[in-house]
Amino acid sequence: MLDQKYLIDVIKRLNEKTKLGQVRWLEGEFHASQEFSQHSGTEYYVEFPKSSIYIRHRLFDTAPDDITVEVQNGDGRVVGSIMLEPDNDDYAVLESLLDSITKFVFKADETKLDIEKALSKEGTIGMPQIDPNDIPF
Repeated sequence: MLDQKYLIDVIKRLNEKTKLGQVRWLEGEFHASQEFSQHSGTEYYVEFPKSSIYIRHRLFDTAPDDITVEVQNGDGRVVGSIMLEPDNDDYAVLESLLDSITKFVFKADETKLDIEKALSKEGTIGMPQIDPNDIPF
């Protein structure tokens, strides 16, 4: 099984590559368990030929949030996981990775560049509005 020290190292390295746009993160389907039905959250994952890494961020109404990293082998079996809450020293590392993933998945940097490009132009900006009555059908 993969130990916590190794998983923290993997998280740091994933964060570096994610910030460079070198990780193809996918958005997963977050499922609230019955045990913790009063929370919401997000899930992201990256797949490799014989393994995958899942990041789950749970947001609780009545308890501290937590972030879980789970590593699965090619058969879908968990071979390592770590769950941290905000009072843990390594939580900031996971929070930074989650922020990098979210920016990647939601294309925040591309959106910012598009806005800046448009605002730097002279004259009128924005896509022309199409009048539904002008569409020739």
